[in-house]
Amino acid sequence: MTTTTSSHPLSSLQEILQTVTEGLPSTPATRSSRPTRQTHRDTAPITPQPARATAPPVELQGPSPATTPAPETYALDIAIDWADDHHDGCVLDPTTSHRTHRQVTHSPTALHTWLLALQQRAGGQPVAIALEQKPGALVSCLVEYDWIEVYPVNPVTLAQYRHALHVNGAKDDPTDADLLLDLLTLHRDHLRRLTPDTPLTRTLQRLTRARRQAVNHRTRFSHQLTDLLKQDYPLFLEVCREDRFAPMACDLLLAYPCFDALKQADPEELRRVDIRRGRWQPDVIADRLARIRAAEPLTTDAALMQPAILEATLLANLLLTVGKSIAVYDTTIAELFPQHEDAPIFDRFPGAGPVLAPRLLVAFGTQRDRCETATEVQHTVGISPIRRASGTISFIQWRPACSKFLRQRFHE
Repeated sequence: MTTTTSSHPLSSLQEILQTVTEGLPSTPATRSSRPTRQTHRDTAPITPQPARATAPPVELQGPSPATTPAPETYALDIAIDWADDHHDGCVLDPTTSHRTHRQVTHSPTALHTWLLALQQRAGGQPVAIALEQKPGALVSCLVEYDWIEVYPVNPVTLAQYRHALHVNGAKDDPTDADLLLDLLTLHRDHLRRLTPDTPLTRTLQRLTRARRQAVNHRTRFSHQLTDLLKQDYPLFLEVCREDRFAPMACDLLLAYPCFDALKQADPEELRRVDIRRGRWQPDVIADRLARIRAAEPLTTDAALMQPAILEATLLANLLLTVGKSIAVYDTTIAELFPQHEDAPIFDRFPGAGPVLAPRLLVAFGTQRDRCETATEVQHTVGISPIRRASGTISFIQWRPACSKFLRQRFHE
């Protein structure tokens, strides 16, 4: 399969970036925000108000006709419902309209053997394969064959299509493969062929996503540790204050995991710890040492303190490990980002630092024909609202169906 490279000039991409970010709210909309409703009961018809020039465009559900590929005829139409240990395949021959089912073991040998058999059956002609839109090795394996056109299907689309045809809630893998094949053959104009980005872009995409997940882990662990210390070890929060979860603070917690240990600590050692943390002011150090000397334990119940010590030690070690992993991600991304051909564009974008610039780069990717206008970019990333209307009731709400990680980049 051939990969399309960037075709638009750099200036056009900068214009799209500028247009997309214009009018964004300073803080993202929350799910609890209530939409503004316009209702009509016994009053006169509502006169629609003209939209402001800076308002984000409103889009009804469904793909844009200008960017939806036209239906094509393939030698074979195939659907794959993949699982952990096997894959259920359904193959349709358009000439005979006959469907055949095949279960393939989840192993490289079995999968490649099945694909080579399909290639011989198709006579070397292109085939279309539909599968649920989940990143993984299976998708990467399929796109390596230039005679395969991959059509990813949103899992929500498949679930709602299944519910529309099987309202009793019945579900199994062969049936899902049949439904995927129906979507591929009957509604291909609503699907988009997968055109993978360059290897460097995909590498940065996985790295930035993994880094963000690591940051989320660190936030979750820090909240858990804060809640634990508030209940059983509030003295530590007073001593460390704002940098309580920095690496040195975690080391301090591991060295003195309970009230008694911190109370009996050598003042000179605590003074050296404060100096290493950048708190060299004598009055600040003296104040903290005085707090430790005057502190009283919240409780001495061994049934509470012993489990709390073990849990605090676990969370401190997790925070140290995650912090080191984030530093490795930052170093790797910083080495790869300048090698990308579009790095100068996003590196010069206002407000884009070493973390946000790579995330914006992979958000746009190298397939510029995916979104030809700034409006399509807003729809794709989920920062433009949608309109829901039924009869005389119409209201505007935020777009729930989108990549939350992708939308977060533009809000930041």
